[in-house]
Amino acid sequence: MDQLSYNYKKDKPNQLLRVDEAVIAATDADDIKDQYDENYVYNDIGQLIYDFENVSKEDKDKINNQNTIPEDLITYFYNASGLVTKVNVGTAPLIEFFYNDKNHRVRKQAYYNYRDGGLPYVEHYVRDASGTVMAIYRDSKVLEHMIMVDHVWEYISDKLQEHHLTFMN
Repeated sequence: MDQLSYNYKKDKPNQLLRVDEAVIAATDADDIKDQYDENYVYNDIGQLIYDFENVSKEDKDKINNQNTIPEDLITYFYNASGLVTKVNVGTAPLIEFFYNDKNHRVRKQAYYNYRDGGLPYVEHYVRDASGTVMAIYRDSKVLEHMIMVDHVWEYISDKLQEHHLTFMN
């Protein structure tokens, strides 16, 4: 069982520094571990740029001394509008996002085999004129689709009324 405590920057209370785990016993491999120092680093405008969760203290020190990138360092990249465009693990891409001129996401590329450069899937977002997502396609297959409830209800109501009128005559 986790016993987590969260440490934030004193001058910027919305920026997480690290998560401390009080449970020392061996836990699940995917479980969060106790973190040290400043685990999360932000740029001048408050965007998360580095996540050192899986980086050893020794490897973190190498960044400052040798300008090397540890293979488990998570790095976030942003466009001029402040939207995440890419997340890397080490120097390999983990996920990339592409946006239209209205800053709506239009495509997502995920690299699960990021160390090998493999591209397991691409998602495309189909939007209506107002920018509402109408469907999400993953590798040319519909992953999710939305319906306009008001229009569907009107259509169903009209059809029921037609049938009701037919039966009454």
